[in-house]
Order: sequence, then structure tokens, then C-alpha cells
Amino acid sequence: MTIQRLEAFRASLVAFSKLSKCTEIQVAALIADKELTQVYSIGVNGGPKGLQDCMCTTKGKGGCIHAEINALIKCCSPVPNKVMFVTLSPCKQCAAAIINAPGGFSTLYYLEIWKDTSGLLLLKDSGVNIIRI
Repeated sequence: MTIQRLEAFRASLVAFSKLSKCTEIQVAALIADKELTQVYSIGVNGGPKGLQDCMCTTKGKGGCIHAEINALIKCCSPVPNKVMFVTLSPCKQCAAAIINAPGGFSTLYYLEIWKDTSGLLLLKDSGVNIIRI
């Protein structure tokens, strides 16, 4: 994979994160094939379809649906060894969902580290390559 192609995905991911209507942090996730020639799905964090855009200010423990989960829900490809790009490293629950996704993932690229790195450790322990860009 070339540096130019990686930078193009990075720039696209940052632009997609601006589509999030979350009031706390805007996050985007993108799922592609390992050659980076096919994009399978894109997700941003936010509220459930048809309801409020951001759930971070509602009472209770909940918050917005994470970008990784939204991307996984929309991904219809069981192709093995997919890659995921995320603007923020995944939490433990998102990492578990990535590991359990049909076809699996070979690599996760991320831009920024979230306050808890347990998701990255879980992915690494499962054999997913972790690369910060």
C-alpha cells in the first residue's frame, strides 16, 4: 500500500467524521478490502435512525452509537481480511464486534488514541494488525 493511498483514506475519514452530529466528539469508521480498491461501508457516531441525532446528553449510561458499530451494521460483505479505518481507536465493545464480524479483519488503522486502549489490545490479541496513521 502506498503512502499516497493511505493519506487519501485518512483525508476521507476526517471528512466523513464531520457528518456526525454528536455534540461530544465526531468519529468515523470506514470498511474496505485489504487492497483498498473497494469500500464496503462507512459509519459515523450518532443516535438511532429517525430519533435524536446525539444521545450523549440523555439521562442514563448510554451515548451515541459508535461509528464502528454503524459501519459494521451496514457492511454486507463477508469477504475475509477486510480493513477498517477509524478516526478514534475502538473501545473494548467495538473491538469485540470487529473481531466477531463475518469474514474478519486483517488490519485496523486509526488516527487518534481513545482514553482506554483495551480495545486495541483485544484486537492485537486476536491477530488483527493495528496501525496508527
